[in-house]
Amino acid sequence: MPPSINKFAHWLLPNKGVESLRKIKRWVAHVKRDLSPKLDADTFLNILKGPLALKKGDTVFIHSAAAKLNLSFPLEHVFPLIFDIIGPQGTVLVPAYPKLPSHEYVKTDPLFDVNSDRSYMGALTEILRTDPRTKRSLHPTKSVCAQGALADEFTRDHHTDILPYGRQSPYYRAIEAKAVAIGLGVNPKYLSLVHSVDDTMGKDYPVDPYLPEAFRIRCLDWQGRDCQVETLVHDPAKMLHDVPAFLSRCVNPDIYLMTEIAGREFFRIDTAALFTEMVRLAKQGETIYPPSIYRMRAP
Repeated sequence: MPPSINKFAHWLLPNKGVESLRKIKRWVAHVKRDLSPKLDADTFLNILKGPLALKKGDTVFIHSAAAKLNLSFPLEHVFPLIFDIIGPQGTVLVPAYPKLPSHEYVKTDPLFDVNSDRSYMGALTEILRTDPRTKRSLHPTKSVCAQGALADEFTRDHHTDILPYGRQSPYYRAIEAKAVAIGLGVNPKYLSLVHSVDDTMGKDYPVDPYLPEAFRIRCLDWQGRDCQVETLVHDPAKMLHDVPAFLSRCVNPDIYLMTEIAGREFFRIDTAALFTEMVRLAKQGETIYPPSIYRMRAP
Protein backbone atom coordinates (compact mmCIF):
# COMPACT_ATOMS: atom_id res chain seq x y z
CA MET A 1 0.00 0.00 0.00
CA PRO A 2 1.55 3.37 -0.97
CA PRO A 3 2.45 5.69 1.94
CA SER A 4 -0.31 8.17 1.02
CA ILE A 5 -2.95 5.42 1.20
CA ASN A 6 -1.51 4.22 4.49
CA LYS A 7 -1.81 7.73 5.97
CA PHE A 8 -5.36 8.05 4.69
CA ALA A 9 -6.27 4.65 6.14
CA HIS A 10 -4.86 5.65 9.55
CA TRP A 11 -6.89 8.87 9.46
CA LEU A 12 -10.09 7.23 8.27
CA LEU A 13 -10.07 3.91 10.11
CA PRO A 14 -9.57 2.79 13.71
CA ASN A 15 -6.47 0.71 14.47
CA LYS A 16 -8.35 -2.56 13.99
CA GLY A 17 -9.46 -1.43 10.55
CA VAL A 18 -5.92 -0.54 9.52
CA GLU A 19 -4.66 -3.92 10.72
CA SER A 20 -7.44 -5.64 8.80
CA LEU A 21 -6.34 -3.85 5.63
CA ARG A 22 -2.79 -5.01 6.24
CA LYS A 23 -3.94 -8.60 6.68
CA ILE A 24 -5.95 -8.39 3.45
CA LYS A 25 -2.93 -6.98 1.63
CA ARG A 26 -0.71 -9.79 2.94
CA TRP A 27 -3.32 -12.39 2.00
CA VAL A 28 -3.62 -11.01 -1.53
CA ALA A 29 0.18 -11.04 -1.89
CA HIS A 30 0.34 -14.66 -0.69
CA VAL A 31 -2.41 -15.75 -3.05
CA LYS A 32 -0.77 -13.95 -5.94
CA ARG A 33 2.54 -15.63 -5.22
CA ASP A 34 1.07 -19.08 -4.62
CA LEU A 35 -0.90 -18.95 -7.87
CA SER A 36 2.25 -18.08 -9.79
CA PRO A 37 4.42 -20.94 -11.06
CA LYS A 38 7.34 -21.83 -8.83
CA LEU A 39 10.61 -20.23 -9.82
CA ASP A 40 12.94 -22.83 -11.27
CA ALA A 41 16.73 -22.52 -11.20
CA ASP A 42 17.03 -21.31 -14.80
CA THR A 43 14.44 -18.56 -14.30
CA PHE A 44 16.05 -17.50 -11.03
CA LEU A 45 19.48 -17.40 -12.69
CA ASN A 46 18.06 -15.24 -15.48
CA ILE A 47 16.67 -12.80 -12.90
CA LEU A 48 20.08 -12.57 -11.22
CA LYS A 49 21.79 -11.92 -14.55
CA GLY A 50 19.03 -9.80 -16.10
CA PRO A 51 17.10 -7.31 -13.91
CA LEU A 52 19.52 -7.67 -10.98
CA ALA A 53 22.48 -7.45 -13.37
CA LEU A 54 25.00 -9.41 -11.29
CA LYS A 55 28.37 -9.92 -12.93
CA LYS A 56 31.78 -11.41 -12.36
CA GLY A 57 33.66 -9.95 -9.40
CA ASP A 58 30.66 -8.24 -7.79
CA THR A 59 30.32 -7.67 -4.07
CA VAL A 60 26.66 -8.45 -3.34
CA PHE A 61 24.80 -7.51 -0.16
CA ILE A 62 21.62 -9.59 -0.03
CA HIS A 63 18.31 -9.06 1.76
CA SER A 64 15.86 -11.90 1.33
CA ALA A 65 12.61 -13.64 2.23
CA ALA A 66 12.97 -17.21 1.06
CA ALA A 67 9.33 -18.17 1.58
CA LYS A 68 8.18 -15.37 -0.72
CA LEU A 69 10.39 -16.62 -3.55
CA ASN A 70 8.46 -19.91 -3.85
CA LEU A 71 11.38 -21.71 -5.47
CA SER A 72 11.13 -25.10 -7.14
CA PHE A 73 14.69 -26.02 -6.09
CA PRO A 74 16.41 -26.29 -2.69
CA LEU A 75 17.39 -23.07 -0.93
CA GLU A 76 20.90 -24.45 -0.52
CA HIS A 77 21.38 -23.95 -4.28
CA VAL A 78 20.80 -20.18 -4.17
CA PHE A 79 24.31 -19.15 -3.16
CA PRO A 80 26.06 -21.54 -5.59
CA LEU A 81 23.97 -19.97 -8.37
CA ILE A 82 25.07 -16.50 -7.27
CA PHE A 83 28.73 -17.55 -7.08
CA ASP A 84 28.42 -19.10 -10.53
CA ILE A 85 27.88 -15.52 -11.73
CA ILE A 86 30.19 -13.45 -9.51
CA GLY A 87 32.98 -16.03 -9.42
CA PRO A 88 35.78 -16.56 -6.88
CA GLN A 89 36.68 -12.85 -6.92
CA GLY A 90 33.16 -11.92 -5.82
CA THR A 91 31.84 -11.64 -2.27
CA VAL A 92 28.38 -12.22 -0.79
CA LEU A 93 27.17 -10.56 2.43
CA VAL A 94 23.97 -10.98 4.45
CA PRO A 95 22.75 -9.47 7.73
CA ALA A 96 22.70 -11.90 10.66
CA TYR A 97 20.80 -10.31 13.53
CA PRO A 98 19.40 -11.76 16.78
CA LYS A 99 15.72 -12.60 17.18
CA LEU A 100 14.87 -9.56 19.28
CA PRO A 101 15.16 -5.95 18.11
CA SER A 102 18.45 -4.43 19.24
CA HIS A 103 16.94 -2.22 21.97
CA GLU A 104 15.27 -5.28 23.52
CA TYR A 105 18.16 -7.69 22.96
CA VAL A 106 20.74 -5.59 24.82
CA LYS A 107 18.54 -5.51 27.91
CA THR A 108 18.47 -9.32 28.23
CA ASP A 109 22.08 -9.48 29.47
CA PRO A 110 22.99 -11.56 26.40
CA LEU A 111 26.08 -13.61 25.62
CA PHE A 112 26.72 -13.37 21.90
CA ASP A 113 28.66 -16.30 20.44
CA VAL A 114 29.87 -15.31 16.99
CA ASN A 115 30.37 -18.97 16.04
CA SER A 116 27.03 -20.42 17.10
CA ASP A 117 24.34 -17.77 17.54
CA ARG A 118 21.89 -18.24 14.70
CA SER A 119 20.68 -15.55 12.33
CA TYR A 120 17.03 -14.55 12.49
CA MET A 121 17.10 -12.62 9.22
CA GLY A 122 15.67 -15.45 7.16
CA ALA A 123 16.48 -18.97 6.03
CA LEU A 124 19.02 -17.92 3.42
CA THR A 125 21.07 -15.96 5.95
CA GLU A 126 21.23 -18.99 8.23
CA ILE A 127 22.34 -21.18 5.31
CA LEU A 128 25.24 -18.82 4.64
CA ARG A 129 26.08 -18.48 8.34
CA THR A 130 26.47 -22.24 8.82
CA ASP A 131 28.71 -22.68 5.78
CA PRO A 132 32.27 -23.30 7.08
CA ARG A 133 33.69 -20.97 4.40
CA THR A 134 31.73 -18.01 5.81
CA LYS A 135 33.19 -15.25 7.98
CA ARG A 136 30.98 -13.47 10.52
CA SER A 137 31.59 -10.09 12.09
CA LEU A 138 31.88 -9.93 15.87
CA HIS A 139 28.97 -7.63 16.62
CA PRO A 140 26.15 -8.64 18.99
CA THR A 141 23.29 -6.69 17.39
CA LYS A 142 24.19 -6.05 13.72
CA SER A 143 26.55 -8.82 12.66
CA VAL A 144 27.14 -9.63 9.02
CA CYS A 145 28.05 -12.94 7.39
CA ALA A 146 30.29 -12.83 4.34
CA GLN A 147 31.75 -15.36 1.95
CA GLY A 148 34.15 -14.82 -0.91
CA ALA A 149 37.29 -12.92 -1.78
CA LEU A 150 36.78 -9.95 0.59
CA ALA A 151 34.93 -11.71 3.41
CA ASP A 152 37.67 -11.33 6.01
CA GLU A 153 38.40 -7.72 5.05
CA PHE A 154 34.73 -6.79 5.44
CA THR A 155 34.09 -8.53 8.77
CA ARG A 156 37.28 -8.46 10.84
CA ASP A 157 37.00 -5.00 12.50
CA HIS A 158 33.26 -4.55 13.05
CA HIS A 159 33.58 -4.96 16.84
CA THR A 160 36.03 -2.05 17.07
CA ASP A 161 33.43 0.53 16.02
CA ILE A 162 30.88 1.73 18.57
CA LEU A 163 28.69 2.73 15.61
CA PRO A 164 27.21 -0.48 14.17
CA TYR A 165 27.14 0.92 10.62
CA GLY A 166 30.30 3.01 10.92
CA ARG A 167 33.54 3.07 8.95
CA GLN A 168 34.85 -0.21 10.41
CA SER A 169 31.61 -2.04 9.70
CA PRO A 170 30.95 -4.51 6.85
CA TYR A 171 28.18 -2.17 5.67
CA TYR A 172 30.46 0.80 5.03
CA ARG A 173 33.28 -1.37 3.68
CA ALA A 174 30.87 -2.96 1.22
CA ILE A 175 29.84 0.53 0.09
CA GLU A 176 33.51 1.44 -0.33
CA ALA A 177 33.88 -1.67 -2.50
CA LYS A 178 30.98 -0.46 -4.67
CA ALA A 179 28.73 -3.34 -3.61
CA VAL A 180 25.44 -4.09 -5.26
CA ALA A 181 22.57 -4.52 -2.79
CA ILE A 182 19.86 -6.88 -3.99
CA GLY A 183 16.52 -7.99 -2.62
CA LEU A 184 15.22 -11.52 -3.22
CA GLY A 185 11.52 -11.67 -2.43
CA VAL A 186 11.62 -8.30 -0.63
CA ASN A 187 11.63 -4.56 -1.28
CA PRO A 188 14.26 -2.22 0.30
CA LYS A 189 12.15 -1.50 3.40
CA TYR A 190 14.86 -2.88 5.70
CA LEU A 191 17.89 -1.97 3.58
CA SER A 192 20.56 -1.93 6.28
CA LEU A 193 23.33 -0.08 4.46
CA VAL A 194 21.40 3.21 4.51
CA HIS A 195 22.39 3.64 8.15
CA SER A 196 26.04 4.02 7.15
CA VAL A 197 25.05 7.53 6.06
CA ASP A 198 23.85 8.29 9.61
CA ASP A 199 26.98 6.85 11.21
CA THR A 200 29.62 8.38 8.94
CA MET A 201 28.12 11.89 8.86
CA GLY A 202 27.86 12.03 12.66
CA LYS A 203 26.77 15.42 13.98
CA ASP A 204 26.36 16.71 10.43
CA TYR A 205 23.45 14.33 9.99
CA PRO A 206 20.04 15.94 10.72
CA VAL A 207 18.90 13.05 12.95
CA ASP A 208 20.46 11.46 16.02
CA PRO A 209 19.03 7.93 15.65
CA TYR A 210 20.57 6.36 18.76
CA LEU A 211 19.65 5.89 22.38
CA PRO A 212 21.96 8.01 24.59
CA GLU A 213 23.48 5.05 26.45
CA ALA A 214 26.22 2.85 25.00
CA PHE A 215 25.92 -0.84 25.81
CA ARG A 216 28.78 -3.23 26.58
CA ILE A 217 27.79 -6.73 25.50
CA ARG A 218 29.59 -9.89 26.55
CA CYS A 219 30.69 -11.92 23.52
CA LEU A 220 32.63 -15.04 22.59
CA ASP A 221 34.95 -14.32 19.69
CA TRP A 222 36.05 -16.55 16.79
CA GLN A 223 38.48 -18.45 19.05
CA GLY A 224 35.87 -18.79 21.82
CA ARG A 225 37.53 -16.13 23.96
CA ASP A 226 35.43 -14.04 26.33
CA CYS A 227 35.33 -10.34 25.41
CA GLN A 228 33.08 -7.29 25.42
CA VAL A 229 31.84 -5.23 22.49
CA GLU A 230 30.58 -1.71 23.04
CA THR A 231 27.83 -0.47 20.74
CA LEU A 232 25.18 2.17 20.36
CA VAL A 233 21.62 1.02 19.71
CA HIS A 234 18.94 2.67 17.60
CA ASP A 235 16.15 4.45 19.42
CA PRO A 236 12.99 2.55 18.38
CA ALA A 237 10.93 5.73 18.63
CA LYS A 238 12.99 7.18 15.78
CA MET A 239 12.95 4.16 13.47
CA LEU A 240 10.03 5.55 11.46
CA HIS A 241 11.74 5.60 8.09
CA ASP A 242 10.28 4.40 4.80
CA VAL A 243 13.19 3.55 2.50
CA PRO A 244 11.15 2.59 -0.60
CA ALA A 245 9.18 5.86 -0.39
CA PHE A 246 12.42 7.82 0.11
CA LEU A 247 13.98 6.21 -2.96
CA SER A 248 10.91 6.91 -5.08
CA ARG A 249 10.64 10.50 -3.87
CA CYS A 250 14.26 11.64 -3.72
CA VAL A 251 16.72 9.37 -5.51
CA ASN A 252 17.66 9.22 -9.19
CA PRO A 253 16.07 6.04 -10.61
CA ASP A 254 19.34 5.23 -12.37
CA ILE A 255 20.70 4.30 -8.91
CA TYR A 256 18.10 1.69 -7.99
CA LEU A 257 15.54 -0.75 -9.34
CA MET A 258 12.45 -1.95 -7.48
CA THR A 259 10.49 -4.47 -9.49
CA GLU A 260 8.04 -7.35 -9.31
CA ILE A 261 8.58 -10.51 -11.34
CA ALA A 262 6.08 -13.37 -11.32
CA GLY A 263 4.49 -11.99 -8.16
CA ARG A 264 7.82 -11.70 -6.29
CA GLU A 265 9.54 -8.51 -5.22
CA PHE A 266 13.16 -7.84 -6.19
CA PHE A 267 15.45 -4.85 -5.97
CA ARG A 268 18.92 -3.80 -7.05
CA ILE A 269 20.80 -0.78 -5.66
CA ASP A 270 24.16 0.74 -6.51
CA THR A 271 25.27 1.26 -2.90
CA ALA A 272 28.14 3.68 -3.55
CA ALA A 273 25.98 5.92 -5.72
CA LEU A 274 23.14 5.76 -3.19
CA PHE A 275 25.50 6.63 -0.33
CA THR A 276 26.82 9.67 -2.21
CA GLU A 277 23.30 10.80 -3.07
CA MET A 278 22.03 10.32 0.50
CA VAL A 279 24.92 12.35 1.92
CA ARG A 280 24.14 15.15 -0.54
CA LEU A 281 20.45 15.06 0.37
CA ALA A 282 21.15 14.93 4.12
CA LYS A 283 23.18 18.14 3.84
CA GLN A 284 20.00 19.71 2.42
CA GLY A 285 17.91 18.31 5.31
CA GLU A 286 16.37 15.41 3.36
CA THR A 287 16.73 11.95 4.93
CA ILE A 288 14.86 8.66 5.30
CA TYR A 289 13.47 9.95 8.61
CA PRO A 290 10.39 12.18 9.05
CA PRO A 291 11.12 15.82 10.02
CA SER A 292 9.33 15.32 13.34
CA ILE A 293 12.36 13.55 14.80
CA TYR A 294 15.12 15.77 13.41
CA ARG A 295 17.75 17.01 15.85
CA MET A 296 16.95 20.45 17.26
CA ARG A 297 19.64 22.88 16.17
CA ALA A 298 20.80 26.05 17.86
CA PRO A 299 20.10 29.22 15.81
